[in-house]
Amino acid sequence: MIGAGITGLTAAWALRAHDVTVLEADSVVGGRMRSEPVEGCPMELGAQFLSSHYTVVPRLAEELGLVLAPVASGTAVRQDGVTRRFAADHLWSQFTGGLLPWSAAPRAAAGLVRVAVSSAKRSTSDLTDWREEDLRTADEWSRAVLGRDVTDRVLAPTMNGLYFQELADSSAALPAAVAAFGTRTGATLTIPGGLGRLTEALAQRVDVRLEAPVVSVYRESGRCIVTTHDTRLVADRVLVALPGAAAGAVVVGASEEESRLMSTPYSHGLLVALPLDRALQKHQLSNAYGMLVHPREPTLIAAVAVASRAHTDLGDRDLLTVMFCDPAARRLAASSDALVTAKAVDALAHLDPALIPLLPSDAERARVVRHAQAMPTCPPGH
Repeated sequence: MIGAGITGLTAAWALRAHDVTVLEADSVVGGRMRSEPVEGCPMELGAQFLSSHYTVVPRLAEELGLVLAPVASGTAVRQDGVTRRFAADHLWSQFTGGLLPWSAAPRAAAGLVRVAVSSAKRSTSDLTDWREEDLRTADEWSRAVLGRDVTDRVLAPTMNGLYFQELADSSAALPAAVAAFGTRTGATLTIPGGLGRLTEALAQRVDVRLEAPVVSVYRESGRCIVTTHDTRLVADRVLVALPGAAAGAVVVGASEEESRLMSTPYSHGLLVALPLDRALQKHQLSNAYGMLVHPREPTLIAAVAVASRAHTDLGDRDLLTVMFCDPAARRLAASSDALVTAKAVDALAHLDPALIPLLPSDAERARVVRHAQAMPTCPPGH
């Protein structure tokens, strides 16, 4: 197994009856499912939450003896200079909270029924189940099925805030799966102490070799050969659990299908954790755990997460994790942490001026995380 992120560790755990070794280039496990303390508050370095709808992670947590705890059910959407809150586990709150006009309800209801019926035997996490929608753009599909209002006010900020992508650039397979996910009532969850506790627990139960960057993987005489800087390993099978570009850099003699898969474009991720000296009050950021920002909003921010609304044991502290949109993340990728932090503070202050007295003035208190490959995209025809 190559890669000790959530994918590689989960696969190794599933195959634990066999002789499995996980090679990881980094000095820590977790990949994009890691947590780090920032002034006593857990920062999620990638994934920000779990869902009771997930089919794998809740089972893993139970097997590993980890508790899943609900986060604050409120989600906010920022659009046209206004922040509107709704309950993630109550679809109709999108209308009662003003995110959607009541005039959109008949079209939205009919569309969601259509999605629910078509998704009865499909997975919301396996896009190949939705491949018949792959040649249409996400925007085209959503407007035809769910209507203009749901497309613009719900799916557009969801794609921007969760995937750092835009509807016009994506295959309809992705929003179809996302819409199907949204038709199923469930809870938004976290793990006390941070989601990274899951990958850490998995790593303790399988054979992981850290600081073991793989140089090449290739087939030879019916076997798989893995080379590192100082080792040559022979295996019956090798699973490469790396982002596309990283996989493409080590796999030698890839098939056409493998090459196409590894050339999948990714959106960029740029996250900044800003520690606060006291917890947010309920009215700030609409008492939501997460705020999603519409891609047309004049800001660099795609989403914001509030630590105290996921973890109730932080006392009078808090942590805001600011996630930049893909274009901003690309532009700022090579910038200094101080500049990135300043941009995050300035953008957040414009979103909610009431936060200005709480935001740290010392850039060294912040934590900046960069992901050159944050989320795989799903372009039409992929």
